[in-house]
This record gives sequence, structure tokens and C-alpha cells, in this order.
Amino acid sequence: PKVEVSPYTVVREDAPLHLQEELATRLIKLMVGQLSHEVRVVRLKAMSCLREAGDCFAEPEERQRYWHLLHLQWRSLLPRLQESQADAAMQLACLQLMQSMCEVAGDFMQQRFTRELWPLLLR
Repeated sequence: PKVEVSPYTVVREDAPLHLQEELATRLIKLMVGQLSHEVRVVRLKAMSCLREAGDCFAEPEERQRYWHLLHLQWRSLLPRLQESQADAAMQLACLQLMQSMCEVAGDFMQQRFTRELWPLLLR
């Protein structure tokens, strides 16, 4: 039977893996929209939530299910680094999230990092 998960569901660390992944997926989809929020603190908290949620996909057999979620996050993160008003804390949080994404996704992120992020960091 399928367990219905809402954004307010509390999941214990020893919960079944499919429940953790379902909640993490929903959380990521909700938080991606907050990366462009007008309030800086909301953007920072969203990045923190995204880092935590991504850890649910750290096992090699779960990584492939994380890839489409990476695409959603990546599209919203690059503009955060390019904002003229982005302060050091915002840029650091953004880079930490990207680091976490790369650690979880492994080689999947290498081409995107090299093609899109590295030139941006060199400026």
C-alpha cells in the first residue's frame, strides 16, 4: 500500500527508504521554488533544506532517481550566483549546495560543472 506523504510528515531516520525518498523528492520540488524568493533568509533556508533532502539519495542505487531533481535545482541555483546583490553568505550557501549535489550525483554532474559553473567561478 502506498503511504501518502505531505510536506508536514515527520519521517524517522529508520523509516523505509521509499518513504524517505518520496518525502525528500517532494521537499526538493517545494524548495526549488523558494530559491528565487525575494527574502534572502528564505533563499538561504531553502538551500539548507535542499542539502539535507539530497542526502537521501546518497546510496549508489538511489542516485539515478536524484538526477531529474538535480536538473530542477541547477536551473535555479546558477542565477543565484550571478545576482549582482548576492553577498558572500548567499554565494557560499549556493556553492555548498552545489558541492553536496556533486557528491551525491558523482560523475553525472561533472560535465555540467565544467561547462556551466567553472567559467562562472573563474570570472
